[in-house]
Amino acid sequence: MKKVTVVGSLNIDHVLKVEKLPLKGETIISNNYNLYEGGKGSNQAASIGRLGISVDMIGKVGKDIYGERLIKNLSKSNVNVSGIIIDDTVSTGATFITVDKNGNNTIVINPGANGKLTINDIESQKNKIISKDIILLQQEIPKDVISHVVNISKHYNKNIILNFAPAIDTSNDTLSKVDYLILNEIEIAQLTGVTAISKNINKAIKKLRNYYSNNIIITLGENGSIYIVNNDKIIKVPSYDVKSVDSTGAGDAFIGGFVLGLIEGRNIKECVMWGNAAGSITTTKLGAQSSFPDKEELFFFLKSKNINN
Repeated sequence: MKKVTVVGSLNIDHVLKVEKLPLKGETIISNNYNLYEGGKGSNQAASIGRLGISVDMIGKVGKDIYGERLIKNLSKSNVNVSGIIIDDTVSTGATFITVDKNGNNTIVINPGANGKLTINDIESQKNKIISKDIILLQQEIPKDVISHVVNISKHYNKNIILNFAPAIDTSNDTLSKVDYLILNEIEIAQLTGVTAISKNINKAIKKLRNYYSNNIIITLGENGSIYIVNNDKIIKVPSYDVKSVDSTGAGDAFIGGFVLGLIEGRNIKECVMWGNAAGSITTTKLGAQSSFPDKEELFFFLKSKNINN
């Protein structure tokens, strides 16, 4: 089976449940506060590991209880954590999440140790890139590190997936080397300047095609996903009807399901369907990593929706 390395962030999530999301300047009361393991890199590594895929994590945490907790939890999710560097000069990254009664959320991130990940750190873990088949990145780590990992991966003919989250000013050269670019509606709007994506998808894709020619996957939450391959044919894949309680981590779970499809040799539509299913399951539970499905749960869900797995 193909193997994966994730290069990205590790955060501890501070999650507050509220009736409604606060307005500017508004103070509201939360009656439920919890800590969860998070960070897009850590989340995606956990979602992949829980699906039975061999996965390594490269990233950085502080020398504190949160860093220890993140590493321990990833190990429980079958992730090889030997590539996680502990830095005693900085705290572990933190995410502050407010979730309303409908499962919508707002997120603020303090990068902490994630912002201290360096090219030298990557070089020290280079074998974890060279020896794997799929390299997965997000954008909660420094831009120069992202570019360096993409360049190494391209040189060694690896399959590169970039989750364009958060939407930062990534170079066109880096983007051009990515095999699968995964974004949500907000991120593609920020990347292309085109808003109301559902109505203006052709305009957005045309602008994106000025510097990116490979596979595009756009996640639309409860509206499913869209994928666009090299011939620019736009294929919509519907979501699944579930009772959502927390959308935190759903995008990361999508990537886990998508990667499983790639590894099992499925076509891109099936990969997106599996991603949608994994994301849907995740929204039915609180937290991110604690809500990711394992392979058995994912396939049972697909079967219940009459999808041949």
